[in-house]
Amino acid sequence: MSSPRWLRACSLALALSACGGGSDDAGRAEAETETGDDAGSLCACREVEGELECCFGHGVCEAQPEGPSVCACDPGARGRTCATPGPGVHPVRARSCPGPEPDPGCDQRVQAVVVEAFDACVDPGSGATFEGVLVRPAADLDGAWPPPETWAEGAAPVALLVHGASQDFADYYDLLEHLAANGVVAAAFDGTAGEGATFRANRALAFSNCLRETWADAGLLSPRHALVGHSRGGAAVSLVARALAEGGLPLPGLEGLELEAVVALAPTAYGSTNSEGSPALTASDAPAYLAVQGSRDPDTGGAALGWFEESDPAMVRGQVWIHGATHQRFNQGLLFAGTGELEASLDAEAHWAAARAYVGGFVLWRLLGLEGYRPYFAGQAVPASVPAEVFAGLGDGGGGRLLVHDFEAPSLEPSSVGGAVLVDGLEPAALTLGPLAELDAPWSGAHRSAGLSVDASGSAGEGEATLAFELPPAVADVGDYAALSLRLGWAFDDPENCGPRPEAAELGALALALSDGASAAVVPLDSLGDAGRVEAPDRFVPETFGNWTTPECHALGALRPLRVDLARFCEVEPDLDLGALTRVELRVSPGSAGAALMLDDLALERGEGEVGVGACAPP
Repeated sequence: MSSPRWLRACSLALALSACGGGSDDAGRAEAETETGDDAGSLCACREVEGELECCFGHGVCEAQPEGPSVCACDPGARGRTCATPGPGVHPVRARSCPGPEPDPGCDQRVQAVVVEAFDACVDPGSGATFEGVLVRPAADLDGAWPPPETWAEGAAPVALLVHGASQDFADYYDLLEHLAANGVVAAAFDGTAGEGATFRANRALAFSNCLRETWADAGLLSPRHALVGHSRGGAAVSLVARALAEGGLPLPGLEGLELEAVVALAPTAYGSTNSEGSPALTASDAPAYLAVQGSRDPDTGGAALGWFEESDPAMVRGQVWIHGATHQRFNQGLLFAGTGELEASLDAEAHWAAARAYVGGFVLWRLLGLEGYRPYFAGQAVPASVPAEVFAGLGDGGGGRLLVHDFEAPSLEPSSVGGAVLVDGLEPAALTLGPLAELDAPWSGAHRSAGLSVDASGSAGEGEATLAFELPPAVADVGDYAALSLRLGWAFDDPENCGPRPEAAELGALALALSDGASAAVVPLDSLGDAGRVEAPDRFVPETFGNWTTPECHALGALRPLRVDLARFCEVEPDLDLGALTRVELRVSPGSAGAALMLDDLALERGEGEVGVGACAPP
């Protein structure tokens, strides 16, 4: 059966290939690999206090003549490890919250959820029905809906999850349950293993329309909607967002839909641009975007970096980099060691905790207005429920943005505002402009932006080196902005020297400064606590690790988005005149680690809900 007209139009509008079957990622060896069913690679049964039990409690363990025991799923339970329980009311699994509230990884607003099979939606290409699951909040173990006052709008928002090519839609119950336990109707559907991003995008549109048109409880749904995608699904959700923004789809269930957030979890590189120079997503597609990446993901090459770099600076856009995390363990289909990827990563529970806190937390922040979660995405703290080293950061220029330097030109000056760039304490050879994918090699080849590499060991003296970006008089008044933003990361040029990551003291101290010609305010990054940490590659050498088979050092590196409130500079120097600023400076103290500092996107911003700082010392 041929695809209906609206899907052809959708595909053309998205500059994509056919909407129907087949893989859009053909020939991309780095995209994803199918996971084998080697003994030990799938969690079925585990021993607890001498007794065998199914890993998720949704079945009975059965011994096999050869090999490990398997879990015979309870009636209706789904997933390769029976992770999603059968239809009915289920108590929410208790979470340990070791730190102060709020914690986006373990907060719970209801104590029960209802699981429903939702298997009657029709694929727009083949005309066949496909499977899905809904997990909704319940007021109690009788399964009643929470009262309308649970939500500010009196109705429940929806989050739709799109899985990747080698995952199963029912292997994400941990995340779906967490969303439902906090008042969101969480849904997932079968994207058919191996199908491409376009196929998933079109099926996601069909499923969303089917849900809002045919579900018995659709009248209790808010128009507020979020999209979450893992792996190839992480590319698909951006295509869905673009299609919804362009409109013209004869899908009545999607009329009036309010897309509030798009989250890409370890996305593949496919579809990161729709045309030369256009961003992956614009503020008109969605108001908020988050890209999440594990530092030990052998499949996607750190593609979350490219998605973040090409997203619209006018959005609330976040990047989360999780040290020790890999590609497959964010779902419940893979738990124990059976491949090199699993042997060299965080354990499964740590992956799920990170997914609940950052993927789930971002969705809850944007759908429910939980502003208490924002500091975790700004990198000001790591949720206590996450047992991993995490580097998170936000960019937000929706209220206005002055790009001081984007480092895209072949020469350092003039800057993006037409000002001079003054270098003090560094030899010319210590500064290198170019594509970040090359400057940051071998730590990440997925960058799509250019940047600046600063070799602090190449200083002309023993003291601090300074990069000063002068502001012409026409842009000297920065009182309308709220923050200074930039992206920073450390890189190492010797992948075979794979010792432990250097200590912070070995890397050299960093500081930002603002000057008005008469006075200067200097803010050392280490004075910002968690918000000022700069990521360095998480280095290690396994013999084999997923698609990485060389004996060299393996890990992915990132440039972390940093954002410093202008009010912080005013605290340091109350006499600073923000109405007549003359320069923005980056100060680097030489370190001993042989590292290069990566720099990109220096800007002044005013974001969502922010007001300009005005003057440091009001007259």
